[in-house]
Amino acid sequence: MALLDKLSQVLTTEITTDLIFNRKNETDSKESSYLLQLQHRYCIQQLGKRVAHDQAYLTDLIQVAALNCPSALNMKTTRIVILFSKAHKDFWHLVQEIQKTQIPEHLFSATATKIQKCSAAYGTVLFFEDQTVIENLKKNSPLNSAEVPLWSQQSSGMAQYAVWMALADIGIGANFNYYNPSIDYKVAQYLKISTKWKLQTQLVFGSVEQDAEHVKAMNKEAEFLVFK
Repeated sequence: MALLDKLSQVLTTEITTDLIFNRKNETDSKESSYLLQLQHRYCIQQLGKRVAHDQAYLTDLIQVAALNCPSALNMKTTRIVILFSKAHKDFWHLVQEIQKTQIPEHLFSATATKIQKCSAAYGTVLFFEDQTVIENLKKNSPLNSAEVPLWSQQSSGMAQYAVWMALADIGIGANFNYYNPSIDYKVAQYLKISTKWKLQTQLVFGSVEQDAEHVKAMNKEAEFLVFK
């Protein structure tokens, strides 16, 4: 009987150890997977329309990524517009027409080429910050009023990165563009949205038609300080 009890203890210990080890491996695997995702997220300039996922799935993906981002004081100032198909094409045509009136003719061809690359992508995500909410937050939190615009920018940045990562995770390439603020007013008219929504950036996404060029990383010692 004592021998059976001893064998039972040994087996229980081995099973418990295996469970702990397997859980640790699963945790390490998840961490490694996330770090790999970070490392494989590149700025893809050559994008196309050969995307296997449907628009409903991509819409849900973008919404979940953005809605699960934190924000200071839970301010929730970020607003997002997703453009597919004709809306995507019309948007970039509008951007090109606006730029044509603002850039000297001898320089415009380079800008037009960049815009045409954007139009060749599958879709666009527009990131805005709602200035009405920001102004109300400044009034309601006078001690933090000077910091609220900065926190708004930080919130937007987190949402932008989360959406970019989510797209990269399913094999979709993307790159950011910054034609604002010169396009802001006409874009608000085109989309029929409040002019209080301040455009931050335009993320175009689509199939990866050409791999990203390797960008040399900075020296870690130049970017990080560690104190113990």
